[in-house]
Amino acid sequence: MNVYKPLFLIFLCLACYIACLPYTEHSTTPLYSSNQAQAIQQSLHQIAFLPEDKRSVALVAGVIQCDDMEIGKAVRRKQPNSAIAELMALIGYTLTGQATNQLPSAVEDFQQAHQIFGLVEPEIYQLDETKQLFGYVYKTPNARFYVIVNLSFDTHQIPFPLGFMSSTKVSMWHSDTEEFATFVMQRPLSIQPLTLVIVKV
Repeated sequence: MNVYKPLFLIFLCLACYIACLPYTEHSTTPLYSSNQAQAIQQSLHQIAFLPEDKRSVALVAGVIQCDDMEIGKAVRRKQPNSAIAELMALIGYTLTGQATNQLPSAVEDFQQAHQIFGLVEPEIYQLDETKQLFGYVYKTPNARFYVIVNLSFDTHQIPFPLGFMSSTKVSMWHSDTEEFATFVMQRPLSIQPLTLVIVKV
């Protein structure tokens, strides 16, 4: 009897088991505890109570960097701006991976497929107070996931980091649409007022 045959069969079964395990290209350990995620969501929601002249992308960036969690000290409206509240909820989801209200199915499917939000550390690469634009990116070994937010009432060109190729194939989702669109960029992309855009490269 070949004594190596049982060992070979064990090795083969082990290899098959490992091959069938779900694959992720990055850590699946949450970045935030449930209490931390809730604090981030609440801080972002407070921004929706601020009057227009008090809102800024710097406040949102401070929450992303966990530098400024005391937004509520500023002068507040009695009721939140509903459009800003929805936008802040989306930002909170892209940070924590935890939803505070119903999300578009395309975003939920995107998170299910890529497991990025709340698991990969975001890096802010754009902060423009004049245009009220900011962007942050999630980097994995095989892809880049850009989140761009427009807090202004104007349409702007989407900012990307230096070195971003204009002829890149991207998958893109706007918060004012329902589905991701995949295409090769032929010209600069735009972002509508008070919206969030997700771009996968």
